[in-house]
Amino acid sequence: MTEYSKFHYTIFLDMDGVLADFDRSIEENDFLRSLRESTKFLASNLRKKINENKVYGEDWHFKDLGTILKGPQTDADLDRLKRKFHFTKSKTFQFASEPGFFINLNKMVDADDLVYEVTKLSNGKLPHILSSPLESSKTCIEEKREWIHRNYGGKVDQVFIEKNKAKYSTLCLGNGIIDLRNRNILIDDTPKKIREFIEAGGIGILHTSAESSLTELKKIINQD
Repeated sequence: MTEYSKFHYTIFLDMDGVLADFDRSIEENDFLRSLRESTKFLASNLRKKINENKVYGEDWHFKDLGTILKGPQTDADLDRLKRKFHFTKSKTFQFASEPGFFINLNKMVDADDLVYEVTKLSNGKLPHILSSPLESSKTCIEEKREWIHRNYGGKVDQVFIEKNKAKYSTLCLGNGIIDLRNRNILIDDTPKKIREFIEAGGIGILHTSAESSLTELKKIINQD
């Protein structure tokens, strides 16, 4: 961002899948790894039917299957996939709900680079953390806050554990007045959260790696 930019940027980073390696901890469980792999394999084999079925066409993410296959499925294969997807998700969340799961997550291999470069691109302004709680876990919120404190204390600003991330898409100055000079950016690995953030007026970057997210962030900042 140059000093002449007419916009100010507030950047929010997701935790799971962006800073903390949620998937690695799941895949260390043999049963869950096998279950996820078989579900993804079935989805891949049914890609043609899925593409014809719903709104995303060919440009869909595995995490979107719950939305794509929402409601009754008249096709037996898609109904089987829907049930398997929800079973996999429920078993994954059941495992992640155990006390100690979130506090013991490893960092993503490129998480430190992401935090450092985001801060640098923001002229030293620290990013916020915006992470969804796992509602089935009694210790999730406390553990997430502690994980951030242990791993990024002093390197990030505020920590928000919030299901509705879209409410942070704009900066309100009070009395319903929106600061149009401030651009709120969310870096998140869940397509649905990104879509909702954008629809609410923010800027979303779908995270697959620090390198890809930083490339997109630079484009956004440099265009101003």
